Amino acid sequence: MDAAGNVKWGAVGKRLSNIEGNFQGGADIMQACYAPDGNIIVYWDWFNDHHTDGVKNEYGTFVQKINPSNGELKFGERGRQLFNLSASPIKQGLNGNIYVLNIGDSVACFNAWAEKQWQLPLLTGIKNSCLTGTNEFGELLILYGTNNDIRASLYDENGSPILIR
Repeated sequence: MDAAGNVKWGAVGKRLSNIEGNFQGGADIMQACYAPDGNIIVYWDWFNDHHTDGVKNEYGTFVQKINPSNGELKFGERGRQLFNLSASPIKQGLNGNIYVLNIGDSVACFNAWAEKQWQLPLLTGIKNSCLTGTNEFGELLILYGTNNDIRASLYDENGSPILIR
């Protein structure tokens, strides 16, 4: 909608991707933000559960960039596939970077234009039990549980550990 409440991209909205699932599954919106150029960027996690048809299940993490004035899809009808697996969670840092976790044992960083900056193995041994956030002391905070306790790691915008004393 525009500022006056008028619908801009049609009564049922704009389709951001032509990806479809066969049985169960679907897409989960993980993050939406504005790029510095004013376009909207949407990150999503996609899963296609083939269930009993004998075909391997499909996963993906995607991004789409949309011109808010006319709904033009900047990354084509499918969007840009970032990974061929589900990546979650996705967090936006204080500087506008987007951090994508659970890429195997890695974290990937995308800038405010949805361009990949780096991917580092920051989650070695953590598996999927982690929470992320940002705070005034660093760009990326990862909280995770071990067999013995709860731990936290703090990183700067380049994925380097920050030691606070």
